Amino acid sequence: MRQLAQALRRYQVPLLEVTCADGVMRIVMGEAGEAALEARLLPGATGQRGWGAAGGFTLGYQGQGDLGQAREGWMRAVQQVVELLDHVLPPALDEPGALFLRKVSAEERFRKSFPFCEVERSEVGGDRVVELLLRSTSRCNQSCPFCSAAPRRAASPEAVRACLRLAARVYPGCLLSLTGGEPTLRPGFLDEVLLALGLRGIGQVQVQTNAVAFGEKLDPAALPARPDLSFFASMHSLDEGIYDACTNTTGQFAGAVRGVRRLLQAGHRVTINCVVQRLNLDHLERYVEALPATFPISDRAALHFSVLICPEYRPGAADYLVRYTELAPRLEAAARRAADLGVRVDPLRSSTHASIPACLLDPAVRDRDAHRPEVRPGETGYEDRSLPWLKAARCRGCAEDRWCLGLPAAYAERFGLDELAPISPSSRTPDSG
Repeated sequence: MRQLAQALRRYQVPLLEVTCADGVMRIVMGEAGEAALEARLLPGATGQRGWGAAGGFTLGYQGQGDLGQAREGWMRAVQQVVELLDHVLPPALDEPGALFLRKVSAEERFRKSFPFCEVERSEVGGDRVVELLLRSTSRCNQSCPFCSAAPRRAASPEAVRACLRLAARVYPGCLLSLTGGEPTLRPGFLDEVLLALGLRGIGQVQVQTNAVAFGEKLDPAALPARPDLSFFASMHSLDEGIYDACTNTTGQFAGAVRGVRRLLQAGHRVTINCVVQRLNLDHLERYVEALPATFPISDRAALHFSVLICPEYRPGAADYLVRYTELAPRLEAAARRAADLGVRVDPLRSSTHASIPACLLDPAVRDRDAHRPEVRPGETGYEDRSLPWLKAARCRGCAEDRWCLGLPAAYAERFGLDELAPISPSSRTPDSG
């Protein structure tokens, strides 16, 4: 990347930055006061159409229309430089890296250097929470049809270690969630957890897992049982047949149950996560009844309910949706029953994205330790079908509008927006934030 930058500067190209990840190299160029031009270099074998060929790569740019004489010259310079450096450029372009020739914030540098790590901000009881979702792999031993994980190339051990060390400096006190795919399938998984625990700037470490590996090959005692380490274990059913349907597997149920048990027996804090959808909705009552008999319930165990996100890269997930007006009362009843049985239950608004909109929950439920996400620009809008989340126009006057994502686009497409009902500011309880 340094060689490429040096060569482009000899061609008088106003280079701003070069980043590489997931099989794409982005070369950003531009003059002060003008919109930047982003050239994109892809391995030639991808079959992508572009502006032109450059060595063994396809060269294109973001946007449409004519470039103009100056920018056309920049693209020709990039083409020539890539052809000269073709022998040293990695053919897959999958190792992340970033080179900045302009001043950028520490957070932007982190985000562009490690695109496999997502940053989510939220507010819980007046406290700000920064969660880093480090998706180190897309590989998984299960294939849940409603999974929300984006397909990504696996991050190298060196990239993960560099990411962890920089995260500790850029986001001091953060919650680091090691996820995937299934992070326990990485050969260096235990070492990565231990490194994260040893970094002063990491506030909490959470492992998101289906727990099968802990029931079959990984010893939970290999990791220290301490307050800043927890496990978020997916267990979508306690009926083996329904579990198999939810995970699209056969024969893993016993290993997952054994894995959760072993984590708890080793002294770890475990949140049992159930993604509620069409396949397991009618099983909720039996699920809750079976929990105390299945796992050693204590103050180290908690139950968490999630709902579907339906990302655009997994269109089939929408087939598992249930209307929120049907789902909400079932969730509320299940949470009450679990509490009666001595199971600690996370508030139904504990997820940043995988929660039902507040207006569809009973007021006593929605105001309990609400987890309010910080909505990112371009994430949601009012009846704007081009965005991944939608709200109704009438939601503008809702007391929760500032924190509410609304409905996933796939949900709105299937069921519409009529269920959304603005909450009056006067209806919020005094301690609800």
